[in-house]
Amino acid sequence: MGLTKEDLKAISDLIDVKFDAHGKRFDAIDKRFDAIDEKFDNIDKKFDEIDKKFDAVDKRFDDIDEKFDEIDKKFDAVDKRFDDIDEKFDEIDKKFDAVDKRFDDIDEKFDEIDKKFDVVDKRFDDIDIRLNEHEKRFDKLESRFDEHEKEIDNKLNDFRTEFKEMLVENNILIAEHVQRLVLESEERLSKEISDINRATAQNSLDIAILKQKIS
Repeated sequence: MGLTKEDLKAISDLIDVKFDAHGKRFDAIDKRFDAIDEKFDNIDKKFDEIDKKFDAVDKRFDDIDEKFDEIDKKFDAVDKRFDDIDEKFDEIDKKFDAVDKRFDDIDEKFDEIDKKFDVVDKRFDDIDIRLNEHEKRFDKLESRFDEHEKEIDNKLNDFRTEFKEMLVENNILIAEHVQRLVLESEERLSKEISDINRATAQNSLDIAILKQKIS
């Protein structure tokens, strides 16, 4: 018996229904993958935010490194100035040596004495200025030493006070311990004496009974 048109139509409709059901399932799967992709996108955004924060941290560290570089340059400049000062002092020493040499030749150069003395006076004025500056610096140093000495004295006084308090507390603890030991010793000695007295009384009683038995 062959299939009728109605049978073929029913079979076709059934197949279409199944394909539609499968299509809906595939659509549902696609939606789930879309949701997963969205979650991954959100995670990527969070990672991007974290990367930006780390970039900001790196930038702050770079700024700190730049500041340290500036500080190093300033210290280099300070060292250079100290080197320049040392060179100037070397020059001054050489000039003083020249002055001494000129004084040795003073008898032969009377005509240049006034000019040389003017130069020497100028140099001594410069030295006085430097010495005055040094005295001021020494005064500052002495003031700082006085401040530190006061601070040390205050700390020593605090330490002495704490030490005395510790000694008082320790003495109290020692006295309590000694008192407890003495009390324990007295109790132990009293017990031993009581035991001896009982033993002595018992021995006397035993001797008296023995004497009665012998007599």
